[in-house]
Amino acid sequence: MNNCFFCGLTHEHKCALIKAYEYYPDGKVKRIEFMTLNDLRPAEQTKFVCNTVNGSLQ
Repeated sequence: MNNCFFCGLTHEHKCALIKAYEYYPDGKVKRIEFMTLNDLRPAEQTKFVCNTVNGSLQ
């Protein structure tokens, strides 16, 4: 195996930095979409705020 063109590591399958490929009808790569920091961050958890007037959670 050769080193990955994008990350420099060796791996058998798609590079983990690549989110999606788009191809032309002839099979050539048209576009490569890379992962962003937002893709790598865990989903934000719902945050509750206590209403100090009536004590309810919003």
